[in-house]
Amino acid sequence: MDFLSGFSLCHGAKHGLYVENEEFKISFREVFCNGIKNVISHGFECCYEWQGIMDLMLLSSEDLQNIEAFEDKSEDLVHTWLGTFAGWGLLSSMLPSPLQYFFIGQLNSVKDNWDREEMFSYEAAFEEVVGRYERDNDKKLDDLIPDFGVSTDELIEENENERKKLITVHFDAKWKLEVKFTIEKKRVVKTLVDAAAEVIGKLLVNEDNVERLQIPLILRKPVAEKVRDAIWIRSHHETKKAFFNLEGEISSFREAVSYRFGDSGRGL
Repeated sequence: MDFLSGFSLCHGAKHGLYVENEEFKISFREVFCNGIKNVISHGFECCYEWQGIMDLMLLSSEDLQNIEAFEDKSEDLVHTWLGTFAGWGLLSSMLPSPLQYFFIGQLNSVKDNWDREEMFSYEAAFEEVVGRYERDNDKKLDDLIPDFGVSTDELIEENENERKKLITVHFDAKWKLEVKFTIEKKRVVKTLVDAAAEVIGKLLVNEDNVERLQIPLILRKPVAEKVRDAIWIRSHHETKKAFFNLEGEISSFREAVSYRFGDSGRGL
């Protein structure tokens, strides 16, 4: 397992594992493979350490402007990371089997025939094999990175925490993986300035309104941050309201046509 960075037979990313900074907390949730729970998804849950990607998403949350910027930055960071030894374990697990066997053979060959003065390391062997692959095949490791994306959604039915949302990292490779995390935006009020900014921020629709306010300069940045905080919370309540309104309409329709569509009816 030494070349498969991030994998272990014993220590995967158990449900609830989290990383955090002053403003955000990101927690591992679960994995789906091809839309279902199966042996593959169980393996990724129990034997892969997802903290590398969690750390990158936490980095993307710094100075967060909006959800779209967070998703774009996360995708850029993960794409770069997948081309490194730290991300190699995850990338290699999604490669077609012939490519997997090729790289495993090359890596083991370099290990068995290591003759450099420097001490052997798995990362150094990885870099040598990748260098050979790119020279001999006129290709880039970057070309092997599968299509993937990061999306953020509201948690509605099972969540009373207005500050928590669902992140899904979708990989379209040998398997279609959906790796799910939660992200929680913390309420940070440490000073009277924070408290005053929070009150003002809740009253504003967007950050453009901050520049029009006649407030001390010292409050402008804190107010802008609290506007973003209010927007984060507001999106949860707006989505929740729309969701239950739709549920009510579906329920009324079921009653009107006297037909039972199942427990939710959202398949309509």
